[in-house]
Parts: sequence; structure tokens; C-alpha cells
Amino acid sequence: MYLPWPEMFGDAAMRKLSGHLGLDDKVEAARRDFLAVGKRIRAIIDATPSSFDHGPDDMSLSKRARWLQQQILNPVEALRDALADDPKFAQYPENHTSALAADERYSLAESLARLERFATDLRDDLAARSESRHLSHNCQTAFKRDPLSASKRDPLFGYDAG
Repeated sequence: MYLPWPEMFGDAAMRKLSGHLGLDDKVEAARRDFLAVGKRIRAIIDATPSSFDHGPDDMSLSKRARWLQQQILNPVEALRDALADDPKFAQYPENHTSALAADERYSLAESLARLERFATDLRDDLAARSESRHLSHNCQTAFKRDPLSASKRDPLFGYDAG
């Protein structure tokens, strides 16, 4: 992970910020908070396709939604349905050491159903956001927030959302 931002909060920068923000004896606490917010935002950037220098290659929201449909949702539906087709898994008279019991196949199908729910939710969210004229796929509104005014319960800044 590329971390250029800790230098932004060196002693000289913190003295300057302290003067502007009136941090006084809270400089070290502010530095820790700034670094925690920066770490959280960098984790989001590093995991989300965008045009930022670091992180996955840029891909539009609509392309990501189509990829989820084609590469995850279509195959998972077919596989989940196939796992429930007991007669096709009959192995008699042979007995294969790699065989899956019916309950193991059903467990796999449940996991695939969970994957399907998540991929569907994500696809729908990406599709809806791609249709909105007010959101850009590489700079979500979340990155425009002012961390100094963020609530301590703001999930973007690493705090409990519950």
C-alpha cells in the first residue's frame, strides 16, 4: 500500500494547522485523528475502481454492474440450481472419494445464495448511481466531506455507524 499522506502531518504542518485551527495542546490527538481518517479513506481508494493514482483500474459504475451480472449473477444462479439437482449427483455403483454429500452441496448453495444477494444489491446500487447525473464514479460525495465536522459516529471516518 502506498502511503504518501503521513508526511502531510509532520511537525511543520501540524504547527501550521495548530495555528489555524487553535489546536493548542491537542496537536498529537489531531495528528492521530487525521492519520486515522486518511487511513480509512486510503483503504476505500485502494479497494475501489477509480481514476486515483493508486487502487484498481478505473471502471465505470455501469460497467461494474454489467460485470457483476455477467460474471457473478448469471453463473451463480445456474450453479446454485444445479447443486440442488440430486439425481445428477448420483454416483452408484461407483463411490468417489471426492464426492460431496447432499448436505454439503446444500451448504454450498446457501453460500452461493448469499453471494447472489450481495452481488444483486451491489449491482443495483451501481446501476442506480450510474444513472444519477450528480455522482461521479471516481469521487463519491463521501470524499467531499469535511473530516473536522464529521460526527464521531460517521462510518467513513472509521467510527461505529450503529
